[in-house]
Amino acid sequence: MADYKGRVFEYVRNDEASKIKSDISFLIRELQKSLKEEGVTFNPVLVGPSKENFVTREVNGTTGIDIHYNLLLQKYPDKTAKQLRMLFLSTINNILKNKGFKNTINNYQSITALMPDRIEKEVIHSIDFAIVIDKKEQQDILIYDRKNSEYFFETRESINLLDDLTYDIKNNGLWEDLRDLYLNMKNYNDNKDIRTFEIYKEAIKNIMKK
Repeated sequence: MADYKGRVFEYVRNDEASKIKSDISFLIRELQKSLKEEGVTFNPVLVGPSKENFVTREVNGTTGIDIHYNLLLQKYPDKTAKQLRMLFLSTINNILKNKGFKNTINNYQSITALMPDRIEKEVIHSIDFAIVIDKKEQQDILIYDRKNSEYFFETRESINLLDDLTYDIKNNGLWEDLRDLYLNMKNYNDNKDIRTFEIYKEAIKNIMKK
């Protein structure tokens, strides 16, 4: 039982995950304060496995814990998609630099902050920040196409629809089934192009077929 890299994952204890989320909240508040001065406001929302305490890590690994947030834009100046992404990127970098953390990675659909663990410095917690405009049943997510050096908003199905499905799963007594299936699918994932969130969505769909 291992994924395409030979990794085996386990669930993180809820109290440990909650402590990390609490630490991240201080970073987010600083980000909100700094961006407000630029006329940008947003609402941070935990998404997917991070929201439902399905947080995992590699057994005996050194890559830490992934936490995923959508930063739901509320007010923002008349800027291009590139200017908006660069504003978030530079502001996050400035905040991390002042705290001695590493700079961010400008990924396809998120900005990833790499944060060394305070106890074991070789361990890194990664935090993915996706910049999103919420439209009820749809969401526009700010994309960085590295290959073509382009920034744009891409419309996708809203994660709010997943929240409705997880509500149904809980009410039908299938929550532990979903936890078991998600972890199993992650441990047997043999496709490097499939990310954690896609595995989570597929697990939900499979449970709903029962």
